Amino acid sequence: MEILKSKGFIVILLIGVILGTAGFVLGLRAVLRIESPLMVVASESMVPTLHVGDVIVVQGGLTTSEIEAAPAPEGDIIVFREPGDPMHFIVHRAINETNGSFETKGDNNYIKDPWPVSENNIIGKVIGRIPLVGYLFLLLRTPLGLLAFIALILIFLFQEYLFPQKKENLTKTNQAFNKTNKDYPVNLSKIKKGSLIILVSVTVLPYVASFIALDLPLLYSVKFLALMFWYGASLTVPLVFEDLSSSFLFWVYHLVLVGIPVGSALVYHITSIMPSMWYTMGEQVLPVAWHLPGALSHFYYSFISTLGLLLMPGCVLFVAICWVKYRSLLKKE
Repeated sequence: MEILKSKGFIVILLIGVILGTAGFVLGLRAVLRIESPLMVVASESMVPTLHVGDVIVVQGGLTTSEIEAAPAPEGDIIVFREPGDPMHFIVHRAINETNGSFETKGDNNYIKDPWPVSENNIIGKVIGRIPLVGYLFLLLRTPLGLLAFIALILIFLFQEYLFPQKKENLTKTNQAFNKTNKDYPVNLSKIKKGSLIILVSVTVLPYVASFIALDLPLLYSVKFLALMFWYGASLTVPLVFEDLSSSFLFWVYHLVLVGIPVGSALVYHITSIMPSMWYTMGEQVLPVAWHLPGALSHFYYSFISTLGLLLMPGCVLFVAICWVKYRSLLKKE
């Protein structure tokens, strides 16, 4: 099909990203000596050291001598199976060692855990973290999240069928829509591009702020500001890029890396629904994998519906501007 040929590069790119990600994870498994080197924090027991939605990098194959036990913030943060419930993963700090077993405690908890953690229950220790993006991995593990991801890919691949245009007039009409009118005293094209750069730059602030010792109210404000600027970027993207394909590709990229993670973090702040509440098993830390740890609860659907309401204004803005631009192109043809 001609449409697949025209989108061949994007298809190859998607396949490359998937294979590259799989290869990266397999490489981490070998280097860090652990089956699940990447995990997602699903509860708030380690706030503010680890935030809900953080991806943590876990090193395995450790002995008790390689784990430092001390009160926060010096002690190592370890991932372990709850004694008596090996299917339940927990990420807490090792605060004391006695006879080869560790006392553990969440930084956000008032009391230590009621059981000692032996070496056999320890999965590994946390050696790094990536803020916010854990929500993407968790949502992709759910049917609705995976369905939405597939739908975005299909819309991009077949958008030329949804918005047919005469190819011989496409370049001319796009340039007419986006041209810089020489009668204006300023360069409108540069203003549009500059505005988009500013908007996109502000939307990455939550990632930067998550590594800085900010109090929680200020961190919430940064995330809210980033979401507002994401709305602005959704409005600006179709005006900056000449064709709808480039607009949609950039917008989806921005949606995946900023809109969904930041929006999910705000939903958690608004509703207090943590990913640990999405599943009936109540996991505190979840491996980055494709299998589900348990049945989805009603909290998950409340979370998804609230996230949809938060992201809807940006989606509506983007679609509306694209439609106006498309109608303008049709009139010029």
